[in-house]
Amino acid sequence: MLLLIAAPISRAAADGKDQDHLKEEFYPGGERKRKIPYDESGRISGTVTRWYPDGTTKAVLPFIQGKAHGEHRRFYPDGSLKSKIPYIRGTQSGTGYLYYPDGRKKAKLPAEPDPRIEYYRDGTTKKTTAQRNGIPHGAEREYYRDGTLMAARRYHQGTQTGTEEQFYPSGTLMKEIPYQNGIRHGTMSVYYPDGTLKRETEYCRGQPCGLTRTYFRSGTPAAEIPYESGKRHGTVRKFRRDGTLKSAQTYREGILIPAAAPPAGENLSPQEPLGHKK
Repeated sequence: MLLLIAAPISRAAADGKDQDHLKEEFYPGGERKRKIPYDESGRISGTVTRWYPDGTTKAVLPFIQGKAHGEHRRFYPDGSLKSKIPYIRGTQSGTGYLYYPDGRKKAKLPAEPDPRIEYYRDGTTKKTTAQRNGIPHGAEREYYRDGTLMAARRYHQGTQTGTEEQFYPSGTLMKEIPYQNGIRHGTMSVYYPDGTLKRETEYCRGQPCGLTRTYFRSGTPAAEIPYESGKRHGTVRKFRRDGTLKSAQTYREGILIPAAAPPAGENLSPQEPLGHKK
C-alpha cells in the first residue's frame, strides 16, 4: 500500500524540534492532521497517524524503512473500524478486512492467491475477484443478494479484457460487452429478459462506430443508427412494428441536418417490410 504525502507544513520547525525525524501537519484551525516519523535516511519509519478535525483517529499506519510493516488500520469519523490489513516489509502478510460503519464485514482481502471477496451488509457475497500482486487478474464474479450471478468479467494485470456478461435476476443473459485493453471494442449485444436480441452496437476503441441496430421483442428491426467516432453520422432510420419506415433523419458528426420540405402533394413512400432478426 502506498501512502502519498505532500510536502508538509511542519510545526516542528517553529518549535525548534528535529524536523528531519518527525513531521506534523495541521488543519487551518490548528488541529492535528497527520504525524509522520522518518529515519536518518529520510524513509518513513514508525507509525504514521492521521486524525479527523475533531481529533478522532483516522488512520494508524506502521512503517519500517519506508515500507508498510504491521497492521494498517483506518477508522470512520465516529471511531469505528473501517479497515485493517497486515503487512510485512511492504507485502500483505495475511487476510485484511473492510467494514461497514455498523461493524459488519464489507470485504475480505486475503493474501494471494485467494480472491478478494466483497459482501452486502447482510453478509452475503457481493463480488469475488481473482488477484495477482494486489491487482485484479483473472475472473471476477458479481452477485445479486440472493446469490444469483449478476456479472462475469476477466482482468489481465488490472485491465479488463474479453467479453463481460451481465445477467437478469432470473439468470438469463442481459448484455455481452467486449473489452480490449480496458476499453469497449467489438460488438456489444443487449437482450430482452426472454433472451431475444434488443440491441447491437459496434464499438471501436471505446466509442460507438458503424451501425447500431435495435429490435422490437418480435425480432422486427426498430431502428438503424450509424455512428462515426462516437457520434451519429449518416441516416438514422426508425421503423414501425410491421417493418415499414417510420422516419429518416440525417446526421453529420452528431448534428441533425434539417430535411428539405417535399414538393406539394408528395409524401415519403413507405419501404417494403423488413425481415425479422433471427
